[in-house]
Amino acid sequence: MVKPMVLPEQRFWEVDLLRGCAIVLMIIYHTFYDLDLLGNFSFAINQGKLWIIGRSSAFLFIYTAGIALSLSYSRYRLKHHENRNPWHKYAKRGIRIFLWGSLITLVSWFAYPSMPIIFGILHFLGISIIIAYPLIEKKHANLIVAGVVITIGFYLKTIRVADDWFLWLGLHSTSFQTLDYFPLLPWFGLVLIGIATSNHLYPAYERRFNIPDMTGFAPVRLLTAMGKRSLAMYLLHQPAIILVLYLLGLISFPFSF
Repeated sequence: MVKPMVLPEQRFWEVDLLRGCAIVLMIIYHTFYDLDLLGNFSFAINQGKLWIIGRSSAFLFIYTAGIALSLSYSRYRLKHHENRNPWHKYAKRGIRIFLWGSLITLVSWFAYPSMPIIFGILHFLGISIIIAYPLIEKKHANLIVAGVVITIGFYLKTIRVADDWFLWLGLHSTSFQTLDYFPLLPWFGLVLIGIATSNHLYPAYERRFNIPDMTGFAPVRLLTAMGKRSLAMYLLHQPAIILVLYLLGLISFPFSF
């Protein structure tokens, strides 16, 4: 049976579905996080079920970022038959996401000056998009590099240094506190695993496996719609959660005027 050709403009709904699931998990986790941080509630956000929910959300976001990066590259090659180097495209995208992360840094410095977000998930993803480009077409090499990156990253978790100049890499002092932290080591390894997965399952922007189309189900349509707008959802979900919880009288506002 010949599989129908996927046009460059089309998306793979299952990838957007995974991103949508990540967003839902993120909203659940951050709702409890905000109640614990800003309200008179006490939740074990750094252990147990809530920790698993939060880490699962981050895992899916980062893993699918690698998949999406590879798919975007394949789509670009399919649309532009000439051997054009799209490096600038991904450099711009990475810088744009990093700048969004920098805006979050600025806001967090005002709201939580004792634990601002210096290198959160958007900073991490922005840099990862740029530095992953040389490996964007690789399969097995990505898995090897990912193994090295993850191994070194877990080793760095056991080390503490005098200052925080290399916190972006995974080295920080004992006094370092932040609301969101995703250093390149070990998390960049997960991006590379996502790229390797995409290069294996979606070569030349074609799905290598059969999967029934579930986009006719309303929950799937909702999740895929959220997944298509993952960056916007990430940027807007926290202000929305804080506003709703504040209007319900469950938390105090993080800013004092």
